[in-house]
Amino acid sequence: MMFQALRKRMHVSPATVIASLALVFAMSGGAFAAGRYLITSTKQISPKVLKSLTGKNGAPGAAGPAGATGPAGATGPTGSQGLPGAPGPEGKEGHEGKAGKNGTNGTTGFTKTLPEGQTETGVWAGNALAKEAFEAVAWGALSFPIPLSESLDPNGTPNGAAKYIGPGEGEGEQKEAKNLIPSACKGTVENPGAAPGHLCIFAKEVENVQGVEIVDVGRKVEGGTEEVGTTGDGYFLVSKEAGTVIANGTWAVTAE
Repeated sequence: MMFQALRKRMHVSPATVIASLALVFAMSGGAFAAGRYLITSTKQISPKVLKSLTGKNGAPGAAGPAGATGPAGATGPTGSQGLPGAPGPEGKEGHEGKAGKNGTNGTTGFTKTLPEGQTETGVWAGNALAKEAFEAVAWGALSFPIPLSESLDPNGTPNGAAKYIGPGEGEGEQKEAKNLIPSACKGTVENPGAAPGHLCIFAKEVENVQGVEIVDVGRKVEGGTEEVGTTGDGYFLVSKEAGTVIANGTWAVTAE
């Protein structure tokens, strides 16, 4: 009844009364009010009172152990490709370099005549039908891809500048036949060779052949002696008997 009369005389609201009582009880430690009034919210207490009742922050506690690493997140989608960038400006032209030294003169890949001491080689073949023995048949030519600068002079060489080497008469093929090999002809039918100023004709396969006769093709005759011409030579196969005549092989000529 006392509180109601006081409220009427002072014209205060209930909230004001509660706040005032709370302040009184807080300052006097009034347990009496606590038994009859219940404070359910800090809004019922004056901020000044709350500030005085609030204690200071304690010291930070020690850091706790690190937690376990969480699972990796899913890979995000790939972004779309960006547009090409604009071309950059053209760079400045560099300084012209110094002129290089002149190289050494090279050799030409073409030669009009076979140089002195150089050898060229080729192949030959012929076949014919002989009516009788010792008949000269199957005429053929040995044409030089690179002409000689001059004809091969047979003077001072036995049997002239052109020589025939039969099958098995090459170096290393038949030792007992080496005395048949003209000294000017080196090598074998697989690897023919000739000394400077000589044409060597190697036979590989022959059938019914007595020998090879060198003939006048593109050659000149001086004093009745024939010379091997600058562009090549010719030959006849001489038969042993009537019938088919076949022969083939290689040749070599070396300029002098």
